[in-house]
Amino acid sequence: MPRAFGNYLFAPSERSLRCCNYWCLRHRLAVSAYPLDRCLMRTSSLVALGASALALVAVTAGATAYLVSKPADSSVAAITAPAQNSTPSSFSSAAPVAAAAPARKAAPPLSAYVGKYNFDKVQGVRFLDHPLVRAAINAAVPPGEVRDQMYVTRATFSPIIKVGNDRLYSRAFAGPGSDENWGILIAMDGSKAAVCYSSGVIPDVQGADWYADGEKAITLYLPCFNEADEIEDSLGDFPIGAIPG
Repeated sequence: MPRAFGNYLFAPSERSLRCCNYWCLRHRLAVSAYPLDRCLMRTSSLVALGASALALVAVTAGATAYLVSKPADSSVAAITAPAQNSTPSSFSSAAPVAAAAPARKAAPPLSAYVGKYNFDKVQGVRFLDHPLVRAAINAAVPPGEVRDQMYVTRATFSPIIKVGNDRLYSRAFAGPGSDENWGILIAMDGSKAAVCYSSGVIPDVQGADWYADGEKAITLYLPCFNEADEIEDSLGDFPIGAIPG
């Protein structure tokens, strides 16, 4: 039968009764002569430091603790008993729900970069940071120095130009006194790209290497093109189509 102590009820188990008997014998008191209520009150007071501490110690000792809400005008206590095999809310195994990630802004169409420089941002995105541009460059040229050169930002850039109705072209130079130059020719929808790189022109020795589909496609013994009509005359609709001849 649960016993009431202040604002708590304590239902002694066999183990808690043994603890009580031990306490009474230790103090040379006859168990039968010492009220069980006082015995339980003494033993439980050593660990009852609050509702949570009493519940924890009582469960450990094999007893059941009940939190009592006793109205001031009533001698009847309202008892709330913990559910069997329940898990405390502070030890819930449920994973926290992650906050929804903010929606990413859509990158602009590549046509929006016509007349812009590589470092200009359109809707917060630079041309060389555009996912379609990066994917096309990486597909056109294998990893290495040539690919890395396409992402250099310390250089002299020409404005991005439109080639025909379906391509864009970006041209860059290493700087004054250098023969190094490169260019990116990309389909307007970002589906294909060709990359040009030249460290200088020596007739019949070195020139501008054009890369597409992960390999060197052609070498032209002249610098990377600067004008749209030069590209169309020499390369046709490359890289969307094949190189003429």
